Amino acid sequence: MKRRSAVPTAMSPGVEVIPVKEFTPVRFDIDVPSMTREKPERERVVGNRQSVLLVHIDDDFRRQLRKNLMEAGFNVELADSRPKTMERLFAEPQPHILLVQEELPGTPGSELIADAYQYNLTRGLKVALLAARPVSVEEQRMLRIDAFIRKPVTEAHVVNVVRGLSRNIN
Repeated sequence: MKRRSAVPTAMSPGVEVIPVKEFTPVRFDIDVPSMTREKPERERVVGNRQSVLLVHIDDDFRRQLRKNLMEAGFNVELADSRPKTMERLFAEPQPHILLVQEELPGTPGSELIADAYQYNLTRGLKVALLAARPVSVEEQRMLRIDAFIRKPVTEAHVVNVVRGLSRNIN
């Protein structure tokens, strides 16, 4: 005796096949690739140096910190807004360390970090948050940041934190 399946298939009488629309991700003023597939582990070493993406709105602080980080042996890229940061995180090669200021125009740095996690852009990436306001340990865990740097701060202190983060990179 032939056994019948309890689950109807496309070939079962009376079953209509409806095509599924393709998933379209949310846009952030940039072209966001489809997030429906797993991303391969990304190469992040550029010229045998670890790279840092620095997201800060103060041009003078950004330039001085970039100079200090480069002297410490890091490749440094700069961004000053959420769209520029997201565009850079989607590009290859991805940086090793993301250093974000909390007080960004339009979007807080903590929301930018949450977006990066939502789009699976932080695998193997160390994340540090620079903020003038205190951030509780629970909030740090919720944001999944690896380091919190309380302002006011010197460039030398930030370089030391980045060095510490770079020692723990896979």
